[in-house]
Amino acid sequence: MFGETRPYAIVDTESSGIPNELKNYQSKYWEGFVPRTLSVGAVGMSPGGDIGKSFYRVVRVPESHLKDKRTRRALEINGMSKADILNGDPVEVVAEEFRHYLREEVEARTIWAHNMEFDGWFLSRKPWSLPGRAFRCTMVEGLRLLQEEGAVSKFDTRLSQATLIAYCHAKYGVDAWEGAKPHHALSDAMALARCIAASQSKALAEVLELRNKKPLAGR
Repeated sequence: MFGETRPYAIVDTESSGIPNELKNYQSKYWEGFVPRTLSVGAVGMSPGGDIGKSFYRVVRVPESHLKDKRTRRALEINGMSKADILNGDPVEVVAEEFRHYLREEVEARTIWAHNMEFDGWFLSRKPWSLPGRAFRCTMVEGLRLLQEEGAVSKFDTRLSQATLIAYCHAKYGVDAWEGAKPHHALSDAMALARCIAASQSKALAEVLELRNKKPLAGR
């Protein structure tokens, strides 16, 4: 689906809100509110589409931040409790573990996320800062792919993860969620990983089928 020639990682973050600087989300609801990362999930992928090691951590958030209605609403959506957040690890520790995971465990130079405008806002700032890594977006690439196949309107400017996963289910027969729920950082990353793995497996099978049908030279 999304060709890569080197190992890469699919990443998802859950946060306490939306940065007001993002043009697609500008709203008075978020004005003056500085959101925090609540959790990060990632799945390593090989160039051939094999699913590798995963990563998931919850980030500790100050109790004062939990008093804001926007944070409480985010916890409801993400299915996280106050105890989860208060017992999480300091963001600096999680960020360093995440960098180690990308560098040493999956050797990923490229990071994919669905709606990288959002996830990238967090991952490009301290203490996360991931220098030397390329950010790519499954929403942008997926929208282009589905428009080319006529699966969505050519006038659409955004593609939800649910739509992309439904497309993969219909085309490749993959159960991307496997009983998990959306809006969980690792579940969301893993669902995308299963879609990509299924698409690359199907592509490989088609190549092998064509090769088997090709007559041998000299016959």
